[in-house]
Amino acid sequence: MLNIAPLVTVVESFALAGPEPAVFEELNRAGALEQARAGTKLALEAGLDAEPHAGVAAPTWDGIVEVADEIGAAAIVIGSRGLTAARELLQGSVSHEVVEHAGRPVIVVPPPDPRAKQ
Repeated sequence: MLNIAPLVTVVESFALAGPEPAVFEELNRAGALEQARAGTKLALEAGLDAEPHAGVAAPTWDGIVEVADEIGAAAIVIGSRGLTAARELLQGSVSHEVVEHAGRPVIVVPPPDPRAKQ
């Protein structure tokens, strides 16, 4: 299970512009590791073999592809936010960029359908 956080979030970038230097990279790495551990727990409970990996990268997709290269991943499974084409153009799509740059099979899992019964 991998979670790549941005080097700094949008809000943190405003703090970096202030008179006091602020370092958020380690906080973001710790948050990414916490999420990766939670995902790993779910994967293990489902009977999959998983271990947590975390990092920070800009752009985020590059960090995902880099880790996949480092561990020799046969494929990447990534979630999608399900953005419309217009929103994807404005906000960017990590899953789209991973598909474009991974050099290996990528399975993109769409978000749950809010109309589906649970």
